[in-house]
Amino acid sequence: MRNKNKLIIALSLILCLTASVGFTLAYFTDYENAKGGAVVNLSGQTEIEEEFDGNNKEATITNTGETDMVVRLKVFGDEKHMKENSTNNKDWVKGSDGFWYYKKVLPVGKEASMFKVDVSGKIDPGDPIDFEITVVHESQRVTYDGDKVAIPKGWKINSISAE
Repeated sequence: MRNKNKLIIALSLILCLTASVGFTLAYFTDYENAKGGAVVNLSGQTEIEEEFDGNNKEATITNTGETDMVVRLKVFGDEKHMKENSTNNKDWVKGSDGFWYYKKVLPVGKEASMFKVDVSGKIDPGDPIDFEITVVHESQRVTYDGDKVAIPKGWKINSISAE
C-alpha cells in the first residue's frame, strides 16, 4: 500500500510537470512585432561663413538646426603671419586644447559673434608668400546639468553661459 501511494504521488507529480512544460515553452518562445515609430532629433546643424576683410579672416557660425547648440572652432595656418587674440573675440575663450569656445549657448536661428583672425607680420614685398588660414568648427546639442550647461566630453572649457 505504501508503494502504491508513492507511485500515485510520483505519477501525479510527473503529470503536473508534463502539463506545465507546454505553457512554459509557449511563454519563453512567443514574440510580437512592434509597429509604429517616432521622429527623434538627436543632432543640430550649424554652418560657418568665412570672409576676408583686407588681410584679416572673419568667421561667423550660425545655428541652422532645430535645437540650441554649443560651438567651438580651431584655426590652422601659417603661425608666423596669423594672430588669434581675445581683443577681437570677446565672446570667445581659448581652451587648453587649442580650440576657441563660444561662451554662450547658440540659440536656433542665431549666429555667434564674429571670430576674427588677424593676418600680420613682416612680409617682404620682394618675397611674396602664399598661405592658407583654415577655420574648423564643431558643434553639439546643448544639454543641461540642473540649471547649468553641461560641457560635452573632451571639451576643455570650464563653463558656457546659458543666456
